[in-house]
Amino acid sequence: MATQAHTGDEHHDEEVHISPHSTYYWVFGALVVLTILTVWTAGMDLGPLNDVVALGIAFTKASLVVLFFMHVKYSSRLIQLIVVGSVAWLAIMFGLTMIDYVSREMVGVDPEAVPNPYERFEMPAADSGHGGDHGGGDHGGDAAHAEASAGDDSH
Repeated sequence: MATQAHTGDEHHDEEVHISPHSTYYWVFGALVVLTILTVWTAGMDLGPLNDVVALGIAFTKASLVVLFFMHVKYSSRLIQLIVVGSVAWLAIMFGLTMIDYVSREMVGVDPEAVPNPYERFEMPAADSGHGGDHGGGDHGGDAAHAEASAGDDSH
């Protein structure tokens, strides 16, 4: 039985696409123009269309990056299907989240009655005495213990 060494060229049916540099320059230029457009429209008051315009520009920029810089445009149909399926799944998840968020007022949930999870935790004060003194200094442990036991007569 004779064995042959595979050089990697025998089963290479896919054609490799090499994009010219000009394509990348055009895509980069489009991304720069879209970024400038994003900044420009952020300063405008478009009313309820602010979010729609911002998401439209962001979607266009993301599509350019995925298609050209990630080479999905020239990939196999399977890769393209996976990308489209992933974006569709993300859209489904965002859609379900938005349905829940928008329908809260329809079912009678008072937005003020929903607890804010961040209100449960008290943020430490900016001047808490934990600066650069790491050795031997009083960090308020005894004072906190004294305050806690001040009202307790059982000691």
